[in-house]
Amino acid sequence: MSTPTRTTASPTTHHESAWGVVGAHIYDAFIALGEQRGMAARRAALLADAEGTVLEIGAGTGTNLAAYPPVDRLVLTEPAATMRGILSRRVAREAAHASVVDAGAEALPSPRPASTPSSRRWSSARSRTSTRRWPRSRGS
Repeated sequence: MSTPTRTTASPTTHHESAWGVVGAHIYDAFIALGEQRGMAARRAALLADAEGTVLEIGAGTGTNLAAYPPVDRLVLTEPAATMRGILSRRVAREAAHASVVDAGAEALPSPRPASTPSSRRWSSARSRTSTRRWPRSRGS
């Protein structure tokens, strides 16, 4: 018996399994204990210096939204349709300054260094992050 899939309109055509749909709906409840035990504070500390235009790749259900300081522009990408739907509803409720994009990392154009001063990549477990500071161009 094969697993049913969903296809999004993403340029890379992301296939979402039934487990992906279920996982998206239980994700926030699944990580709630970790959030209470310090992950929310760690997330806030890691994102505290975000500025300018911020691109989050694989934003999931939007757990990071509350941790972002005010930024010029927040672009959230998520290729999985169910996660993106939950993310879009959260953005509508909590973050009018953010936009949600139907794309995975491989579908994004390369940012010009001056246009994206910082970007964050979280692991799927949300336990590690890497930060890339793009150098400012002259005159910025």
